[in-house]
Amino acid sequence: MLAREVIRKAKKYGEKLSLLVLFRFSQLRARVRRSGVGENKKTVLFFLPEMAVELYAKMLVDIAERIREDGYESLFFGCNGFLNNCVLQDRLSFRSAVFKNASVCARCHIESAAAANKHKLNYLGCKRSGARIVSFSSSTVDERLAYSYKGIPVGRLAYYDLSIKFKRDRTRRELRPEEVLYYDGAIADGVGIIDFLDRNKSSGLLDAVVAIDEYSLANVVREWARINSISAFRAGFSYHFNADPQFVTLSSTKTRAGEKCGRASRWKMWRDIPLPAPVIDEIAADLVFRMSGTGGHIFSSNYTGDLDALLEKYGLRREVKTLVVFASANDEIDAITELSKALGDQFEIRDAFDSQIAWLEDVVDYARHHDVQVIIKMHPRLSKSHRDSGSAEDIHIYRVLEEASPGNVVFLWPEANVSAYDILQLADVCLTSWGTMGLEAAKLGVPVVTGMTKITFATPGLSLFSKAESETQFHRLLDEPKANISVEDLAEAFRWHHLMHMSGAIIIEGDRDLDLYGEDFGCDFSDVLVGADIEDKKREFLSLRAAEDFAAAKQEEHDAILAAIQKLTHFFEPQAKVKSFDSKLVTRLRSIQGQA
Repeated sequence: MLAREVIRKAKKYGEKLSLLVLFRFSQLRARVRRSGVGENKKTVLFFLPEMAVELYAKMLVDIAERIREDGYESLFFGCNGFLNNCVLQDRLSFRSAVFKNASVCARCHIESAAAANKHKLNYLGCKRSGARIVSFSSSTVDERLAYSYKGIPVGRLAYYDLSIKFKRDRTRRELRPEEVLYYDGAIADGVGIIDFLDRNKSSGLLDAVVAIDEYSLANVVREWARINSISAFRAGFSYHFNADPQFVTLSSTKTRAGEKCGRASRWKMWRDIPLPAPVIDEIAADLVFRMSGTGGHIFSSNYTGDLDALLEKYGLRREVKTLVVFASANDEIDAITELSKALGDQFEIRDAFDSQIAWLEDVVDYARHHDVQVIIKMHPRLSKSHRDSGSAEDIHIYRVLEEASPGNVVFLWPEANVSAYDILQLADVCLTSWGTMGLEAAKLGVPVVTGMTKITFATPGLSLFSKAESETQFHRLLDEPKANISVEDLAEAFRWHHLMHMSGAIIIEGDRDLDLYGEDFGCDFSDVLVGADIEDKKREFLSLRAAEDFAAAKQEEHDAILAAIQKLTHFFEPQAKVKSFDSKLVTRLRSIQGQA
């Protein structure tokens, strides 16, 4: 028995050793190959310290393999223990119990080497000796926010991760010891990455840099590229099917907020373009998935249909006018706001309220003076829930508001684990701030009103989604929400979803067979790298398609919306755990269907 165990372990470690040796030889060959590259060779650096995270690695590897066919050379950044703040340990809770880095670094290095060998990737690895230390004279946020290095606002960019990780109150100026350690480490990592890239930029002859999402180091790397006249791109998954790996985006826009703002301004060019039936069906399938699936981008617990239990537990009534309110998380909007300031975004904000608490206080006051029922669902990030741990620092201000609220206002906290899609069954109108639930509700035929979106531009103004720019307008919209909802109103919400979450995506091969636009639409990542606008090309494609026979295109979309309604009602009703399923949402959808 002991001999077999020794042999098994020897084989296991022998395989890992051979993997690392193979990796070293492959990288030596890659360096020789790069040293002979001519000036016209196009090289893209993929910044991926989280190579061991399969979902992230697959995304960038898919891009690298597709652009390779068009003559691009790909380089992948490797951490090798270089970073003070480990993406795997600090963000994904994958911390070693013995040492901060040792075991995790070894496992990450092995996984990264395996990926590099499997996909024949060129690896640009840095070493522990490249790590930096940055010191400050105080423990204040302001001193660190003001910190720049070689023209890059590293302090502001690093705040993004700090805000998200600690769910901190932006108004608190002093940092706690654990925040100082993390924030200083993040700033030092930014400095180290900048120096590392400066040392290696001549050897790589870089044409472009690609980094995932909006986290601190990704933004540092992209800003470094821009300063050095190198094209910079943000890679990501569409907000679709819990970050569907088949919907990959590659954007040169500096921030997601800037991207959303741009789409809001271009909405008038998209508003009247009918969508193909497969696109409508895909958006309906996404709705069902969000109500029944799981994942990091799905904040609500699953739909249950047990309305009787919900009514009884919280003393709710079906017959009274009901406002369903979805609050958002301040730490996220604080992070996005600081990022936009750092990268020079300029937005004109016309909100009815200055803050989320002011907005909620107004809603509670409205309930005091009207015969309504208000259900306020607090954001899952505020306290412990099925997908989040720890409480936001500003949670106490909402607890105080709950204590002062009248009896017709019910607060649902994350720990209650109530599904957003269950309470939407009772909604006459949905209220949101800057979150995504407003668009979810609009696609389900629920009228939506927002009094504040901050810089996220939740809507450009849809028939089913109204934006108030004053308290008076906000109250008027609550008094008289959208009525007589039509198929066209739903189609408009579906079109806005498509523009926001699908128009910029390139669909790649995967588990699902997706042919949403037809074989005639063909743009790839190489086109984006040379300046192509995928969103605009899709608009042109769909416009030309509709122009061939606009009446037929409209009818196709109309029929697809009716089929989507049928899919949604069939999802809701069979799962209902009540004798009589009296749902305002389903009744409204049936009414739209009956008018068609």
